[in-house]
Amino acid sequence: MFFLKRILFRFLIKDVIKMSMKADRDVVGGWLFLSYKNKGFAHYNTLRKKMIHELMGLGIEEKEYWIAIGRLKELQSLGMNIKDEFNRRKKKEERREKKA
Repeated sequence: MFFLKRILFRFLIKDVIKMSMKADRDVVGGWLFLSYKNKGFAHYNTLRKKMIHELMGLGIEEKEYWIAIGRLKELQSLGMNIKDEFNRRKKKEERREKKA
């Protein structure tokens, strides 16, 4: 009986996690799509990169240097995610127009 409860619990947890991840992906995807044309985000991204580069130019310790590198990589990754989401939705819209 315990074994059956355990298996049932695992399947239920997996389904709940999958549903919540789908909802989260949709919300995050919407935010990424809106950020593509948002000038405020573009300015933030530019200023943040400049601040990190200036900080690195001050001669920081090795640990702080690698933290700064990680922050730059995260900004780069975020920018790529925004472009990917925009392109994905653009292609989706083009497919809809072709069908219509």
